[in-house]
Amino acid sequence: MEGAPAAGTLASAQVAAGTAAEDIAPEKLVPVQEGDGFVLRENGTLIGEVTFLPLQGINTWLINYTYVAPLYRGKGIAKLLLDRVVSEARRQNKQIVPACSYAFVQFRDHSEYADVWRR
Repeated sequence: MEGAPAAGTLASAQVAAGTAAEDIAPEKLVPVQEGDGFVLRENGTLIGEVTFLPLQGINTWLINYTYVAPLYRGKGIAKLLLDRVVSEARRQNKQIVPACSYAFVQFRDHSEYADVWRR
């Protein structure tokens, strides 16, 4: 994603103060990389995150965890986070093993991830 913070940045993605969960527009949120994952925060509170483990020697990331806070579920947040990891993997020529259940189902059901899926 163009304009995204560099790897390791500890800044958080923020939305306007006082925005209710039902008013969140995922397309206006920008996941921020923190370590081996991406997070979304609203006023410092975690909205969602996805984490991955770099696998040594095989140029691959294992997605091991996807979480969205209950108030924000069903709004496309998990897909936004997954797509951010996939975008970064493509940029770095990495493959992905979707080990968490959410990532696996998305990879299985959507051919848009076929180019990065290490089976």
